[in-house]
Amino acid sequence: MDNRTLTRLDPSLQQLIDREIDEHIDQRLHQLEDRVYALEHRSIQPEAPAHAATLAEPFEAALTAPPEPESTPRVTIETSASTTTSGLPILGKAVFGFAGAYLLRALEESHLAPPSLIIALAVAYATLWLLLSARLSKVNAFAAAAYATTSCLILAPMLLELTLRFQLLSPGAAAAILAAFALAALLLSTTPHGASVFWTPWLTSIGLALLLMAATHHLAPFIVTLFLFATAAEITPIRGRARSAHLFAAPALDAALLLLLLIYTSAASSRPDYPALTPTLLLAFTLAPFVFYAAVTAIHTLLRNQPIGLFDIAQTIATFLIAFAAFQIFHPPAANRITGSACLLLAAACYAAFFTRFRSPTQLRNRRTYSLWSAALLLLGCILILRTPWLALELGVAAIATALLSSAPARASLRFHALLYLAAAAYFCGLHQFIAHTLTAATIRAASPALITIAACSALTAYFTQCPPSSSLFQRIPTIASTALAAASAAALLVHFAAGLISTAHPGPVALAQTFITCTLALALMHATTRTHRREFLWIAYAAVIAIAAKLLLIDTRQDHFAWIAGSFILYAVTLITLPRLTRSTP
Repeated sequence: MDNRTLTRLDPSLQQLIDREIDEHIDQRLHQLEDRVYALEHRSIQPEAPAHAATLAEPFEAALTAPPEPESTPRVTIETSASTTTSGLPILGKAVFGFAGAYLLRALEESHLAPPSLIIALAVAYATLWLLLSARLSKVNAFAAAAYATTSCLILAPMLLELTLRFQLLSPGAAAAILAAFALAALLLSTTPHGASVFWTPWLTSIGLALLLMAATHHLAPFIVTLFLFATAAEITPIRGRARSAHLFAAPALDAALLLLLLIYTSAASSRPDYPALTPTLLLAFTLAPFVFYAAVTAIHTLLRNQPIGLFDIAQTIATFLIAFAAFQIFHPPAANRITGSACLLLAAACYAAFFTRFRSPTQLRNRRTYSLWSAALLLLGCILILRTPWLALELGVAAIATALLSSAPARASLRFHALLYLAAAAYFCGLHQFIAHTLTAATIRAASPALITIAACSALTAYFTQCPPSSSLFQRIPTIASTALAAASAAALLVHFAAGLISTAHPGPVALAQTFITCTLALALMHATTRTHRREFLWIAYAAVIAIAAKLLLIDTRQDHFAWIAGSFILYAVTLITLPRLTRSTP
């Protein structure tokens, strides 16, 4: 049955079909108009390339296509336009904030309200803008930053005027307001979008604390405030998202502590504007930051197994030096005993961590850092507590002990500890002066038991710090230095013994003995090179030959004992002739 048959049977049915076709055509035409409109505005809201192919389809295919949801390009265009001009209303609202601040200032000058109420209203008003900034941080970062800046520009002039000009706020109250404001910004900025809220109040609070501390001459409340900033930057979650927060608080705290030391080391008569502080309080101000940063470093490296950062290393060392200087300045009677004992305890703790922790290759920086700290602390503690000759003996024993422990490959850095302790022991007992005088001067000094003991320690240290043949030159430095010190000490002691056997006081025999023993030592070292294949013996032998030449030319030739000088040159010539024969078999 076709359409003509339906028309004959029921004309009303034909009219109904025609009306439905017209409505469907009108609907499809509206959809095509919307698609053409969207294609013409692709620069504003680009569509998928598949829509462009629709225009090339036949009109019948467009009529038979399934209906699609209507797009709203005009709404998108209006939203983009409003976004481009949204900065002006935000700035306008910020200007309203400044107007409110000036209204509060006018209210204060009119004396219609008590000053305490004006201060409370001003702080609440600045906090209100800070809360508004935190509320908008997820939606509009620019608005959040603008409102946070408005909050700071409201609070900063108010604090400066009320504290310095009108003196309605005490330095302690101003420091408390700064601490509350900065910590509130820190807590509000723990969200992923909180950086726009955090930085302006944070930097403003740090700068105001330093400025008010210098202007009011009241250092104590603002040092406490800066210490709160530094601790908050370390323990709050913002550090995981904005790790640069502590880079501003910690240096500001260090600067405040250095200013404290600089001012309170002078006489009280030269600082009448500064309030008096007891030595106990001064020590507490300087010791608390070191204890805090040492604890933070220990937690990060020992408990959480995190690699230590360069900032943590620098800040821990800086706070330690500040605390050490404070004890030396403000507690002189027992300063050496207290700080020395503390250094030895810290050295023991660092050595314990070095031997028991940091076995992973990723913790190499932690291992090296704790190694350096332990050596420096042990040396400093011994210097502060012990006195010569016990200091030299203690350091000599420490050199031998660390040399023995350095045999394991993982503890090779202890060879440098042994060299450090040995060099310090030689310096404090005067071994370097004894060697230089005995091998060059015409008169010989007496050798103390401490000198002989440290010379023996140098020989043992050189033996225990031997490196494998494949070691680099840097790894051989402790072995070379300790072996050279042992060889020079042996030569000096032999010259001292030979001079005691010489009955005459003429300087010629002593000079000849010096040359003979040094040349013999060079030949012995060269021979030891051929037997042990240790190249450091070869280098020390050549150094001894150069030292003999310098002594003959600069010292012996100025004397008038020509026969003895001739003997010295003969010995030196024999040494130069013999050395190449021993060198041929040297690897």
